[in-house]
Amino acid sequence: MTLHGAGDRLDQKELSLKVKPVKKERPAPATTARTRLDPSLATNLITALVFLCVGFVAGYVFKSQTSPPLTGSDSNASAADGSSSGASAENTALPPGHPAVDNGPDVQAQVQAMEQQASANPQDPAAPLKLADFLYDHGNFQAAIPWYQKAVALDSRNVNASTDLGTCYFNVGRFDDALKQFQHSLTVEPQHQPTLFNIIVVNMEGKHDFKAAQRAYEVLHNLNPAYPKLDELKQRLDQESRGASTP
Repeated sequence: MTLHGAGDRLDQKELSLKVKPVKKERPAPATTARTRLDPSLATNLITALVFLCVGFVAGYVFKSQTSPPLTGSDSNASAADGSSSGASAENTALPPGHPAVDNGPDVQAQVQAMEQQASANPQDPAAPLKLADFLYDHGNFQAAIPWYQKAVALDSRNVNASTDLGTCYFNVGRFDDALKQFQHSLTVEPQHQPTLFNIIVVNMEGKHDFKAAQRAYEVLHNLNPAYPKLDELKQRLDQESRGASTP
C-alpha cells in the first residue's frame, strides 16, 4: 500500500506504447508463361552448366586448402560484446515496482540550482522544502530526508512537510521514525487525514501492530468514511489481522 503524500505531488502518468500495424506487401504474381527451347540450344545449355559446376567445386576445394583456419576470435568478441551489453542493461534496470526515476543532466542541474538557492537563503523554509518535494516526486526518498528535516526545523507548523518527511522515513524502512514524525503532524493538526491514513499503513505493514492500525482506522473512518482507498485498506487490515491471529 502506497502512503499518501501530503504536499502537492506530480501526477505519474503511465505511458502506453502504440504499435502501428505494418502493411503487408502482396506477393508478386508468379510467371506462368512457358518458353519452348530448341533441342540443340538445350543441349548446349546443359553442357555449359556441367562445366560451371565442375569449376565451382574445384575452386572451393582450392580455397579451403589455402585459407587459414578460423580461430573463433570474432565469435568470441561478439559474445563478449553481447554479455557486456546485457550486464549494462541489468545494472541500469530499476527494481520491480520502483517508480521511474530520471537522473539525467537536466534533473541534476535542477537539484544543484535548488541546493544553491537553499544555501543562499538558510532561514527560508520554502527553499529546502522545494528541493525535498522535487526529490520526493522523483522517488529519491533518502536524499529528500535531510531537506525535509531542514524545512520542518525552520517551520515546525508545516504539517504537510512533516507528514512527507514521515513518508520518506517509511519508504527507507525507518518505521519508528515515521510514526514519531506522524505524531508531530497530529500535534499541529489532530485531524490531518493523510497523516492518519499513513499511520494505519505504517502500523500494519511496517510494525505489524494491527491494534494500533485499527485504532487509527477508526479515527479516520469517523472523520471521513469516503477517504480514498480507505475501504481497500480496511480489507487488507482485516486479512492481516486474521492471519496474525491464526496459530
